[in-house]
Amino acid sequence: FLLVIVQMVISMILLAMPVGIVGSAFNETWTRRGSLLIVSRARSAIRKWGYTAADVITIFKLADSKGDGELNMHDFTVLFEQMRVGLRASQLRELFKIIDEDRSGSVSHDEFIKLIFPSYWAKVHEDDDSDG
Repeated sequence: FLLVIVQMVISMILLAMPVGIVGSAFNETWTRRGSLLIVSRARSAIRKWGYTAADVITIFKLADSKGDGELNMHDFTVLFEQMRVGLRASQLRELFKIIDEDRSGSVSHDEFIKLIFPSYWAKVHEDDDSDG
């Protein structure tokens, strides 16, 4: 009888660990849901309009007012309005913050592609890694 109780306690402890891990992952996703939804909406709209990762490089060059290869918040907002992606100003600011991983105040086409076209970005950078 004592052996059964010990096994039950051990089973409950071992079962609680995966539940805790899943709960933690769910909590993290839930707190990031706003950002994930904005990225998803932007990704869908960009693909709906037929833009590709290769187009992004060209578009960024055209929208870059300073000529430094990166877009500041103003350039980014103007670009998205011209692309008719359909995000509100507050959503564009949030998207800009998400994309600007290095917090430089500007986004490069590489940062943008990494978020919006992750498969393309991974393939390009995988090729870069294999070359070096």
